[in-house]
Amino acid sequence: NAFLDALALTRRAQGSPALSVGWCPWLGTGLAATSGGERAIQAFARAGAGSIDAERALALLDLMMADAELPAAVAVAPAIEEAPEESTDPASPNPRLLELRALSPATRRKAALGRLVLDEAAVVLGTTAARVDPQRPLRDQGMDSLMAVELVERLARLLGLTLEPTSTWRHPTVQALSELLFVQAELDDEPKAPETETADTDALERLVDGLSDEEAQALLAALD
Repeated sequence: NAFLDALALTRRAQGSPALSVGWCPWLGTGLAATSGGERAIQAFARAGAGSIDAERALALLDLMMADAELPAAVAVAPAIEEAPEESTDPASPNPRLLELRALSPATRRKAALGRLVLDEAAVVLGTTAARVDPQRPLRDQGMDSLMAVELVERLARLLGLTLEPTSTWRHPTVQALSELLFVQAELDDEPKAPETETADTDALERLVDGLSDEEAQALLAALD
């Protein structure tokens, strides 16, 4: 996108016509019309970013071509305005973690955390918790790389933790992911420092080989 913005500016400086537009998702056309695109649009909506229908988008394009400000951007304001506000105070205690830590014994904390992870996985997958198998890899249940990154981000916000974007690759099931969070959130009766993770190189290579170009780019962007 930055390259296209620069190219448009260069062409305009040379007296040639050019317009670079940063679009929000279009509804009902192209990738957005596929099942994967629909899931991506739902993920954008949960993050507070809206979408636009093709007729309205083309009308806006006519206006932008007439005005020709560079670069241009299109966002759906109501969805952005309705996005939930998050606390900006890093020192404030995380309410969800406080609720979990108030449970006793540790087995109750682990069960509650497992339900939370299961519920969040179901939201991202667009299904119900009853249809998600906690012991089956999420990728086998329809979760692509974009959805995996969204799940990690949702859990990190809910629990006030810093999680690696690749957490769902190394801990591919709800149960495994819950165990990781249980340790990182120090919910055990005798908290221990998380052990250094040793990646299974062969397994990671198989996962990467199975990614589409779009999924690989999304995962790389999340790692930046």
